[in-house]
Amino acid sequence: MGLGDFCPRSNSERIIGSALLLFGVSIFSYIMTNLVESFNEMVYYNDSLDEGEELTKFFGVLESFNYQMSININIKRNIEQYFDYRWMKDKNAAISLAEDKFILE
Repeated sequence: MGLGDFCPRSNSERIIGSALLLFGVSIFSYIMTNLVESFNEMVYYNDSLDEGEELTKFFGVLESFNYQMSININIKRNIEQYFDYRWMKDKNAAISLAEDKFILE
């Protein structure tokens, strides 16, 4: 038994075979689209950890401009809580102004 042992012989068999092939491709495309969207959502939610690292770097920069004096822990906590709240609601809201985007660049 080889590859060409079973093949459609009439036009109705060819139409049914073509319909099955198109159905299979569409189902595969649907499944792959959902899988890719799931991966993208997982990456999106894991990005918040990277943003936390950026906030830590920001505090380091603030300390360097403050003559290496550490920043008050209460102020740090308030800033962290503020950005945690903003990132949970809208991750891009913290840099929505043109001035903010200019500073980050």
